[in-house]
Amino acid sequence: MPSPAPLRSYALLVVASAAWAGNIVLGRAVRAEIPPMGMAFWRWALALAVASPFLWPVVVRNRALLRHHWRLMGVLALLGMAMFHSLLYEAVHTTTAINATLILAISPILIPTAARVILGQRQTRGELLGALVSALGVVVIVARGEWSVLRELAFTRGDLLMLGATAAWSLYSVILRRKPAELEPGALLGACMALAVLLLLPLYLWEALFIQAIGAGSWLAARGQQLVPLTPKRG
Repeated sequence: MPSPAPLRSYALLVVASAAWAGNIVLGRAVRAEIPPMGMAFWRWALALAVASPFLWPVVVRNRALLRHHWRLMGVLALLGMAMFHSLLYEAVHTTTAINATLILAISPILIPTAARVILGQRQTRGELLGALVSALGVVVIVARGEWSVLRELAFTRGDLLMLGATAAWSLYSVILRRKPAELEPGALLGACMALAVLLLLPLYLWEALFIQAIGAGSWLAARGQQLVPLTPKRG
């Protein structure tokens, strides 16, 4: 019988996959009301605000390590948080959630390839086979076992952006292995979230000023609801 530690890891991976799927579907659903940079910025700004009381003591405790490895923190925040999510939210403006999920499914293949190039890490045949089976499994699930669904797919500019997002996530996953062993995960998360917010802030402000701002009724509009009139109708 598996020990509790692996079972906990598998459960967390399932939760992470479900969150990823929901992230893509939500981004596609609110694309007309919330622009991509606004979505990416507020995602991390709100997450940072909620998590700060819990992560701040860990960040302070690890401040010397974070200061020493600030370049690594910056690269991780850029690739895994700022680039991945901003490209994803931009991609779902011109591609479907199914296409985005299919493209993201190739990350188990890109990650071992990047690991070999960047870290010189060779993958076993079993690991490569597992990555291939994983990617094919996602394709079958998304297509609902009907290959006609795949034949009818049309690729757009959004698909290329999603490919860029997947490449950014794959690089992030590989470079993350360079994290110092003594650095606590909470400190890494807190530092990267704060850096991601700083990286996204100028892009968000530029988008809000010159392209599209988030309206006050965006979240209601995203759910297909209408604001209640301020004055009653006469009849």
